[in-house]
Amino acid sequence: MKFIHLSDPHIQKDDLHLFGLNPYERLNSAIKSVNKNFKKDGVEFLVITGDLSSQGETKSYRKLRKLIKKSKYEVLLLVGNHDNKKNFLKIFKEHPINDNFIQYTKVIENNAFIMLDTTIENSHAGDMCEKRYKWFENELKNNIDKEVYIFMHHPPFDIDIPILDKIGFKSQDKFAKLLKKYSNIKYIFFGHTHRNISGIYCNIPYLGMGSTNHQLSLKQHIKHQCTTNEEKPAYGIVTIKQEQILVHLHEFLDEDKYYMIED
Repeated sequence: MKFIHLSDPHIQKDDLHLFGLNPYERLNSAIKSVNKNFKKDGVEFLVITGDLSSQGETKSYRKLRKLIKKSKYEVLLLVGNHDNKKNFLKIFKEHPINDNFIQYTKVIENNAFIMLDTTIENSHAGDMCEKRYKWFENELKNNIDKEVYIFMHHPPFDIDIPILDKIGFKSQDKFAKLLKKYSNIKYIFFGHTHRNISGIYCNIPYLGMGSTNHQLSLKQHIKHQCTTNEEKPAYGIVTIKQEQILVHLHEFLDEDKYYMIED
């Protein structure tokens, strides 16, 4: 089976650009690319791991809803630190919630995809309260016979970019301790980083997906402020096979530029 991972579109309520870029058009280009490239390849869903909106306005979610209707595949949504959950639920009234948090599990065959809500009200940092941890562990217990994939907005560890680690996930040790209890967790996917990063955490591989709009500079040039760069956006194509998980990162803006390789 196959799914597509996108993150941090930062849709604006109007047509204003963000860092000189148009968030709506960039996400639109990503969805068009997926529709074009995977017509018959069995994509199960697209997942967007938070920061759906740039300022959390109702109008921005209305624009997002209109946009994702263009997708040929189901779109699963998480919220991030720039989102406003009340406004989100005004537009996505049917969206699943548990304990008043935007967290839910999607099961496909022998795979359980657990979506976590790591947002803190009035903060850009992330964490999970006792209710969320309890729900999360119950989902892990209920799916002990399945292969589990975790999705969240904030990475559950520092990524060695100080300005982002200051607004990172708070209860890192508690999260790691819970992960180590379950050997069937196969992968962790997250956003927030505005960079494509990968590695292994608690013996679990992970993918941090960059933004469909703007990327974070690896080296921050201005103290106490985030700086962006001109690195191109991408989405992840994740294929789950019997004994393999394959991930391609596709820079969708330039996919129509190609050149013949001569002998």
